[in-house]
Amino acid sequence: MYIVLPSIKKPKLFIPHNDNEIVIVNGIKMYTPYSIKGKLIKEMISVNNAYILRKLPFLISNISVLEYSGIYKHLFEKCQNLFNENHIYFNIYLGTSGENQKLTLQINNENGEILGYIKLGNKVGSSNMINKERAALNIVNNKFKTIKTPLLISYGKYNDFSYTIQTGLTNNISYENSNELSKEHLEFLYEAFLIKNDYIQSSVYLMDIATQINKLNGIIDPKSIEILEEGYLYLIDNVNRFVTTYIHGDFAPWNSYLLYNKKLYVFDWEYFSEDGPIFYDLFHYLIQLEILVKKNNYKKIINNITKNPLLIEYSRTIKNDQVKEYLVLYLIKSALDLIQENNLKGLEVYSNKFINIRLAMIRYFVSELK
Repeated sequence: MYIVLPSIKKPKLFIPHNDNEIVIVNGIKMYTPYSIKGKLIKEMISVNNAYILRKLPFLISNISVLEYSGIYKHLFEKCQNLFNENHIYFNIYLGTSGENQKLTLQINNENGEILGYIKLGNKVGSSNMINKERAALNIVNNKFKTIKTPLLISYGKYNDFSYTIQTGLTNNISYENSNELSKEHLEFLYEAFLIKNDYIQSSVYLMDIATQINKLNGIIDPKSIEILEEGYLYLIDNVNRFVTTYIHGDFAPWNSYLLYNKKLYVFDWEYFSEDGPIFYDLFHYLIQLEILVKKNNYKKIINNITKNPLLIEYSRTIKNDQVKEYLVLYLIKSALDLIQENNLKGLEVYSNKFINIRLAMIRYFVSELK
């Protein structure tokens, strides 16, 4: 039996329905709702009143997304052996739907100690992302000193499923889940730049973007194509070369915690790239925050980002003042990624708020910078 949040009809999180309140609270920490209702439910739950969830029959289900596939039993026994524990509990987070959807299983013992996390996928996209993160963890753990990252414990395949087992933050490690960008975030991004910064001609770097845009002709609405092409042509005409570096690829408040020893803990490395454009992670962090948390419109987002003091400081530190040009590049790349990941067609693109805001920002900057 499982407690299902936010509802059985729209499940995101499965928590074992038992008397272990610490395991329940650990599971609740995986739930990151954006709606006011969801945030209130999460805020309501604590170690002292987690029993409330067990008393709500409309949130109880006997359906597990994994139990009938054999993978659940396989992972359960593997974790018993890896951690030398007889009793294992999985809190299961379903992730974002789509080709890249992966499940995250939080591994708990009977004392409610968090032993680690499993990343699991059985689609082509999600399996590729899991394997990509496995390679990324080997790189970042060897090269980065300013941050703490998960360690790879094990990985494997079972039938159609690919998975990794990683360390995570344990119960006794204090951390702050702050939305705001900090000096510690900037130190990580600057270290990435120092480790690797290469130059590439813009015509070569943008070739893949041109191919992606051309493939969308006849698939998505003409207006969206027009805006993407405007952004691409602007970059071709005005930027001779781009600087590339290591990027996390999905750098956001919910993928990084500030530990109380002032060390940044960064996880979820599935979108890691060894040749991403500078500023990419910084823009992604700020824009995700503006859209999902602050819920600002594109004009407010532009104002907040271009005047952000830490962005200005980072630009000076790496001695690159083409901030707006790199922002246009980020907006194009991230819009194309969202279209591809969600397999959007026709007017679905223009009606998608995450893409629509990016398209509006591209048009604004191209008009302003001409």
